Amino acid sequence: MLSCASALPAALPAVAAALRSISPQIGSLAATLRRASTSDTPPGQARASSAVPRPSRDQWWSVREEERLESPQTRHGEDAIFESHHPSQRFVNVLSQYRNTYPNELWEQIEAKFPDRRRTHPVCVDIAIGAEGRGGVELARRGFHVVGVEADPMLLARTFRFAQAHGAHIELVTAKVEKSLLQNHTADLVTFLHGLHLVDTPAALDEAHRLLKPHGQLVAAWNDRNLDDPFIANLEDLFEMYNPTYNRHMKQRDVDQWKDTLEHGGRFKLQEYSVHPNPMRMQSAVTLLDVLDCMSFVRSRLRGSERKAFNNDVRALVEARYGRQPFELQLETKVYCLEKDSEGDVDPNRPVIKPVNQQSLFGV
Repeated sequence: MLSCASALPAALPAVAAALRSISPQIGSLAATLRRASTSDTPPGQARASSAVPRPSRDQWWSVREEERLESPQTRHGEDAIFESHHPSQRFVNVLSQYRNTYPNELWEQIEAKFPDRRRTHPVCVDIAIGAEGRGGVELARRGFHVVGVEADPMLLARTFRFAQAHGAHIELVTAKVEKSLLQNHTADLVTFLHGLHLVDTPAALDEAHRLLKPHGQLVAAWNDRNLDDPFIANLEDLFEMYNPTYNRHMKQRDVDQWKDTLEHGGRFKLQEYSVHPNPMRMQSAVTLLDVLDCMSFVRSRLRGSERKAFNNDVRALVEARYGRQPFELQLETKVYCLEKDSEGDVDPNRPVIKPVNQQSLFGV
């Protein structure tokens, strides 16, 4: 008995290694059993091909941590919304509460390219799907098989809950947006909804090109402030006065600035560009200040007394124009619709990770 007890500590590392080696299989089996126990499909019968696949409750964590480490670090743009990959709950809540939606014209433009979508369920990869994935949820409700990609698992978990609450069946993957870990040439549509300028834009466009099937569709959209509106013009004056590095025109996603960027050296061809009014409801000056606090050219550049003076000037501007009544911040949605124009070269050495328990889209 004593000899067995003395040998036990020496054997523990080997036992631990064996358990680690089989843990992925155990997790896969558990997920399979969970799906089987909750499925309403009779045993031995596949789900109808016309049905949009329903994600399991833990599917948003579909790429294991060790696999995500193989994805390169994301380089955020100068006007990235968040200071880190793990934004505070306050910033997420503000964006959730005041995030503007997109006008129907955007969805109608996309739908026109896929008239048979409710039968075929074309695959849409929504890159940088964000805190709630409202665009991806809307596309799922309109018949697309949506796969959302986001680097931050906290944001993706919130997107998962939002999708469930709205009855949208989407798949979610935790991965860097410039390297989504999905298979080559699997997407009919790739969307960037107000996210392309927040990441490494050329790398993200490379990723979109890799994911799209031949002649697949790329849609990029932004909600910009309408510089022709007098109140917006005065607000932009404040931005430029308090932050000398700020340039209102550089913050716009106009076609003369973005066409060449999006066409990406001939890899995409611009088919349609449109602008649609899309005002954002503000309850008061405090609401506007909360929104501005999520913008890095305000939050990261203005501190202490300077920030206090800026806030007072914004309040005075709002009260001079609207009093203490709710008002609409005049935004406009700019929509770019492009088509994949050439195959390009796919790096044969680029690893493509196969996430656990995914559909054939991911190469399982």
